[in-house]
Amino acid sequence: MTGRSLHDALLTVLSDGPLRARLLTGDTSARVVLGREESVVLRRVSGERLCRMARFLARHYYRERIARLFRHVRILAAHTGRDPLAVLDTPAGLASLDQSVLGTPATAERLVSLIEDSLIANDAAIRRAIPYWRDLVRYHATMFRVEAGAPTSCGSQVGTPRRTPSTRLLELDWDIPGVIADLRKGASPLPIANQAPTCLLVARARHGRVTVVRCSQDIRVLVEAADGQRSVDQLARMSGLSIQETGGLLRELEQIGAIG
Repeated sequence: MTGRSLHDALLTVLSDGPLRARLLTGDTSARVVLGREESVVLRRVSGERLCRMARFLARHYYRERIARLFRHVRILAAHTGRDPLAVLDTPAGLASLDQSVLGTPATAERLVSLIEDSLIANDAAIRRAIPYWRDLVRYHATMFRVEAGAPTSCGSQVGTPRRTPSTRLLELDWDIPGVIADLRKGASPLPIANQAPTCLLVARARHGRVTVVRCSQDIRVLVEAADGQRSVDQLARMSGLSIQETGGLLRELEQIGAIG
């Protein structure tokens, strides 16, 4: 055992709720992950202190992400009385933090489901004032899920483009990009949205950046059909585009992480 190995084991325990529980209950399987000597040392630490430190770390980790990825919902909190960050202080939210494995899609899904439920529960009065409320919540929840998704990888065969696992096509009833543009300008405390069917493509690039773009029918066909089995020629025929146009769109989709 070295100081570095003990430090790494501590960070692993603090960021992995199920593993921490196994360590604290004396489950010997924790030694496989942490190391035998490291496990012995960490077992001597107060379990209450470990859990308190772990909750602090998880709260900080997810608070930043919720604040950033639900920022426009939070801007409207003065009108709705609902802040997604409040979930972190509920019994269900605290339990989710204690069971979290930081950075994993499963933990993100548990938290974002709690957030969605808290924002849209008994929201009839909110929707009368903000008819696009639920679409706005879905927009931000989708960004949260995409950012937490599996890393983009190049798993396609040469010449057979594949849609990445975290990519989403989001169907909305309202022009949410227009609402967000108004909120960014700060022009109106309560933007008015156009009720218009809107399809958005939400994708994450290899470096982690999440991109949202309006999705034309051509892009939608390409993304839905890119299963890693169809060639560029086949995708061009399905979309009604030329091979050159299809190739250009696929390159753009690859840059934002929608195609791997």
